[in-house]
Amino acid sequence: MSNKYKIVVTGGSGRFGQVLKKNVGKNFIFPKKKQLNILKLNSIIKFLKKAKPKYLVHLAGLSRP
Repeated sequence: MSNKYKIVVTGGSGRFGQVLKKNVGKNFIFPKKKQLNILKLNSIIKFLKKAKPKYLVHLAGLSRP
């Protein structure tokens, strides 16, 4: 994949997100919850308009074993 595409990844602070961060290139964006709160529509719209990603990968979730 070319570096010209921006890829936003939600859930970057989770287990899988942390592993992914260590193994991907510069075109991946891992926003903090303050930057992109997936529970607030306005936050999502504002962030996506600013970042203008080509793809969005949703890894955020609740895990309670």
